[in-house]
Amino acid sequence: MSKESFEPQPKSQHERPELESAFHPMSEKPEAGRKRSPHEIQELKDKLRFVTKNLSKNFNLNLIPGQGWAAGLSKKFEEERRKHPEKSLEDFDEKLLVPEVMTYPEQDLLERSEDYIFGVFRHEMGHIKHSDYQSLLESQELAKQEGYKPLDLFTIYDAWEDGRSNNQEGQTSRTARHRLGAYLKEDIAQALLHDFEKKSLPIQYGLLCWAKGAEPFIEDFDFEEMKSKIKDEKVLKAFGETEGVLDEYLNESKGRRAFKEVMWEKGWPVFKELIDKYIEEEAQKQHAQDKQQQQGGQGQEQQKQESKEEEGEQDQSQKEKQEDQEGKGEPQEKQEEAGKQKEGGQKNWDELSDEEKDQYRQKAREKLDEEEREFTKQLQPKSVEMKENEDGTMEIQVQMVTQEDIEQALEEEKEYQEREKKRQEQIQQAKSEVQKNLEATQENLKERMTGLTKEERERYDAYYSQIKKYVGMLVERLDEVFPPQEEAEWEGGYRRGKRIDPRKLAREIPTQEGRFFERKDVPEVKAVAFSLLVDVSGSMDGEKIQEALKAAILMAEAFSQKGVPFEILAFHAQLLELKGFDENYFGKKKLEIMRVLKEVKSSGAQYNDDGFAVDSAARRLQKRLLENDASGALIVFSDGQPAPSSRHAGSEWELREIVRKWTKQIPLIGIGIGPGMERTIKQYYDKNGLPVPDIQKLPQSLLKILEKQLQKFERSESK
Repeated sequence: MSKESFEPQPKSQHERPELESAFHPMSEKPEAGRKRSPHEIQELKDKLRFVTKNLSKNFNLNLIPGQGWAAGLSKKFEEERRKHPEKSLEDFDEKLLVPEVMTYPEQDLLERSEDYIFGVFRHEMGHIKHSDYQSLLESQELAKQEGYKPLDLFTIYDAWEDGRSNNQEGQTSRTARHRLGAYLKEDIAQALLHDFEKKSLPIQYGLLCWAKGAEPFIEDFDFEEMKSKIKDEKVLKAFGETEGVLDEYLNESKGRRAFKEVMWEKGWPVFKELIDKYIEEEAQKQHAQDKQQQQGGQGQEQQKQESKEEEGEQDQSQKEKQEDQEGKGEPQEKQEEAGKQKEGGQKNWDELSDEEKDQYRQKAREKLDEEEREFTKQLQPKSVEMKENEDGTMEIQVQMVTQEDIEQALEEEKEYQEREKKRQEQIQQAKSEVQKNLEATQENLKERMTGLTKEERERYDAYYSQIKKYVGMLVERLDEVFPPQEEAEWEGGYRRGKRIDPRKLAREIPTQEGRFFERKDVPEVKAVAFSLLVDVSGSMDGEKIQEALKAAILMAEAFSQKGVPFEILAFHAQLLELKGFDENYFGKKKLEIMRVLKEVKSSGAQYNDDGFAVDSAARRLQKRLLENDASGALIVFSDGQPAPSSRHAGSEWELREIVRKWTKQIPLIGIGIGPGMERTIKQYYDKNGLPVPDIQKLPQSLLKILEKQLQKFERSESK
């Protein structure tokens, strides 16, 4: 067999997410003398099925009772393997390598702890998913060619591979590591480590390697203390030479590469040397024991002879006659052979012939074989069957499951799915109720916090969300012009507010008007005040009023957050107050601004009393500024020429004259909305008129106007 068969084949490896402890907390082992009830066993089976399904994902792994823990691969895999005997496991489609059926012993579910049950389950899955038995099978002929038995190779492989497969499986979660440790401690560790220092040197070495791989999993396991019990320097030397190699093997994810590049090339040579030393040492030890026993037997015979001569009990003539008869009765060759054996038993080891030495070596070899068989028997996963052929090679087959077992599994799976469906329906119903109650509670809190119902909030947010970024920009600019003098404190005890006081929540929530909200008293910026006047005549209907509303919301949100006094007015045949200087911009007041959407469709919208509206708004703002010794500005949104109603059609309401009068007293800015307004807005507002032909840029235009006005305030304050 050529070594090329060991070469790893490139293959993508996909980590499958593992699901552990996603259900009920782990139950402890049943108390002494008590076994699980049928109901508890059924729950445990369902948990095991749950984990099984998640580990095998879409491969439909079925779980059924059996004689022990075992896993059966699909018939398709067996067919493919027969077609391609030369292929390594890594070369097969990974979907074929996931067991179709996993069996478990009913007795374990009755008595064993959950940690043990899931631990042995993960151990079995680990070997099937990560161990490359094909490399082991391929290497056995090479081991024989080197003068060793396949069982020797199998022994070191088992000692190393058990830790590697557990390590790969344990990397999926902490729970997996904990449960693998419970299984190893309960089922294997005590049996393997009992008087291990008295076993043969290769077995001592194998147990050291196994313990090194198991140490991270077994709680309170002291590897160094165990190692200190070994007194033979040859074992310690061999382990020291391969300890780093073993660590490399334990952490290699590809089974074929781990075997070929790590164990075969670096670990196997050291193990072979240890086997040679043991056989030679054990042969000499057996020879010394035989020699001592023969010498002891001859000493006892001599004492008996001397005793008989002293007592005169031996008849000399009788003795001579008997010896004569024996001499005549035995062939000369046998007498000579007996003499040689007697003489040979007295020889030292170096005096023995090669044939005699080989006889002792063969006995040592047989003793090692028995210990290796026992060692590998304890380590082998229950999910595989191991057979030793007449030529010494080992055959390993993943255990198969009968058709009857599969049919039984399908029936149990059907029952499980029905129970699971009912359980999921109950869970979903309970979740729906909880979610419904939670949403109702949250909605109640939001309504009380904002003063608006869900539908009202959605209506308002449809516009606010489009200019939210501009609000933040304006607030930042206001912070630069009017830096906060002192951090305002939150005050509690309100039925509505911006924040919830959790200390009062439990006490107040049962009441319909619980006072568990807090408000932050934002100090009002007294130095400025702004007024926004919006044209809501019929010509503004459509996209114009939509963008005008967004601009109004921009100013309202930013000024409200900063505490800047402002009012918002609208006009057609009459002047409408949407938000006054001293009113909080909260709750239903936000809906007042949205009235502009209705007013452009009202009966008064056929008129456009610009002159009257600008004059009235200017008077209101001037009064506010004088009373508070403040600065400010009036901003007017309009889309056309005045079309006054009969009540405001006189010359005293001529727009151009009113604008000229008030621009001498307060800052007044006219914004012409829509295309074709360049000439019209300049006609009435002169240099204070600003056309915005692109309607969608109205919020940005308002932001720029407010920034310019704030710059003027900065310059005036610096003087």
